[in-house]
Amino acid sequence: MSATTLDGRRLVVAFTALLFVNTMSGVDSTIVATAAPTITADLGRLTLLPWLSSAYLLAQIGTIPLYGALGDRFGRKRVLLGAAGLFLVTSMLCGLAQSMPQLVAFRALQGAGAGGLAGLTMALVADIAPPAKLGRYLGYAGLVFALTFIVGPLTGGLFVDHLSWRWAFFINVPAGLLGGAFVLALVPSARASAARTIDFAGIALLAATTTTTVLATSWGGVEYDWDSPVMLFLVAAAITAALGFVAWERRAPNPLIPLAVVRDRTIALAIVSNFIAGCGFTTAIVFLPVMFQAVAGMNATESGALLIPLGLGTALTTAAVGRIVEHAGGAKAIPALGMMLAIGAYAVLGTITVDSTAAYAATAGVFLGIGVGCVFQTMLFIVQRSVTIVHLGIVSSTVMLARLFGSALGVALFGSIFNNHLDGSFTGLPDLDLASLRGDPETIAALEPALRHDVSEAFAGALAAGFRVFVVVMFVGLVSVVLQRASVIRARITAPVTDLAAVPAVVPQ
Repeated sequence: MSATTLDGRRLVVAFTALLFVNTMSGVDSTIVATAAPTITADLGRLTLLPWLSSAYLLAQIGTIPLYGALGDRFGRKRVLLGAAGLFLVTSMLCGLAQSMPQLVAFRALQGAGAGGLAGLTMALVADIAPPAKLGRYLGYAGLVFALTFIVGPLTGGLFVDHLSWRWAFFINVPAGLLGGAFVLALVPSARASAARTIDFAGIALLAATTTTTVLATSWGGVEYDWDSPVMLFLVAAAITAALGFVAWERRAPNPLIPLAVVRDRTIALAIVSNFIAGCGFTTAIVFLPVMFQAVAGMNATESGALLIPLGLGTALTTAAVGRIVEHAGGAKAIPALGMMLAIGAYAVLGTITVDSTAAYAATAGVFLGIGVGCVFQTMLFIVQRSVTIVHLGIVSSTVMLARLFGSALGVALFGSIFNNHLDGSFTGLPDLDLASLRGDPETIAALEPALRHDVSEAFAGALAAGFRVFVVVMFVGLVSVVLQRASVIRARITAPVTDLAAVPAVVPQ
C-alpha cells in the first residue's frame, strides 16, 4: 500500500471520519457489556454471558489479518467500506435474536465486520498522517476510542432501562450508514500494492488456534471436566493448530504474519504487552457491570455510569501519553507504570465482598483505566515506528489482533473461573436455581432478604476469585514491558520517509 499523507484541514477531516468508524466497534462492545445481565435475564443461559464478548472478539481475530491482506491488495478504503456494511447488517440480526445461542452466532458475524473497522482504520491513519505527527494522531485516536468507554456504558444503560437491550444493536444501523458516508466522502484512496496471494491457510490455522484455545479456556472445569474427551481434544487441537500455524508461516510465500518481523524483540514484546493489556481491560469492562448489578443492586443506567471513571481514566491517560512519548520518550517507563497500576487495581478488586460498595470497585476501575492507557498506544507507536511502510499494515493489524486475542482469552478465562466458583457457591442454596436467577438485578432484588444476601455473596465471591487470578496475569504484562529494550522513541522527524526502518526510531538501552 502506498501511503497518501495529508496536511492541514484535509488531514483533520479524514482523520475524524476514520475515528468515527473505528469507535463504532468500541461503543458496541461497551453497550453490550452494560446490557449483558439484562440480556441473559431475557434470553437465559448465564453461562453463555462471556460468549457475548468472546464470539465477537474471536471473529475479529480471525478476520483482522484477512482484512489487512485484502486492504494491501485492493485498497484499504474500499475494503473498510465493505466491512462497515457487514457490521451494519449483522448488528440488525443481533437485535432481532430470539435466544442466546442465536445471539452468540450473530455476534460472531458482527465481529467479522468489526475486524475490518478495528484493523484498517488505524492502518489508514498511518497512511494519511505525516510520519513526524504519527504519535500525536495515534494518541488522539486512543483518546477518542477510550471515550467510547464513557459514552457506551451509559448509552447501554439508558437503552436497557428506557427502551430495550435490542437497541444496543439497532443503533449501529444509522451510525454505520453515517460512518460509511463519511469515509466515502472524506478519506482519500491510496494506491494498492501489486496483487499477491492471500494466505488463506494461515488465516484458517490462526482461527483454529484462537478458537480452540478460547473454547478450552471457557469450557474447562465448567461445561466439561479437564480430563474429559472433549477437553483433551480441544487442548490437542489448539497445540496442533498453533504448531501448524508457525510451521506454515515460516515457509508461506506471502505469510499472514511475517515471522521475521515479529521475531524482533522490540515488536514481539510490544505485541505481548498489548495482549495482556487487552486481557485485563476487556475483562473489567465485561464483569464489573455484573458486580454493580448483581452485588451492589444497581440498575443498568447506574451500572453504565459507574464504568465512566474507567473509560475516563483511559481516555485522559492515552491523550497525555501520546504527546509525552512523541516529544520526550518514555516508551518503557510509561507502560511499566501502567502495568503496575493494573496489578494494584486487580488486587483491590480481588478483595470485594458482599458488603463492598460500587464506588469501591469503580475507584479500582479508574486506576485500571489509567494503567492500560499507558500501554495501548505506546506499544502501537513503537511497532509502527519500527517497521517499513511495506509491513506497516500487517504489523499494525498484528498488534490489534494480539490485543483482541487477549480480550477474548481474558474474558473466557475469567468466565470459567467465575462460573465454576458460582456453581460451587450455589450448591449450598438448594432452593435456588442458578439458571433461573441469571444475575438479573431485578430478580435478585425480589428475593427475601436472607436469600438475597446469600446470592449476592455468591456473586461477589465468584468475581473476587477471578480478579485475584488477574493480578498474576497483569504481572506477566509487567515482565513483558521490563524486558523491552525501547527507552526512547525519536519522533521529531523533519523530512518525510518511505522506509521507517531507516529511521533511528528505537534507541536501545
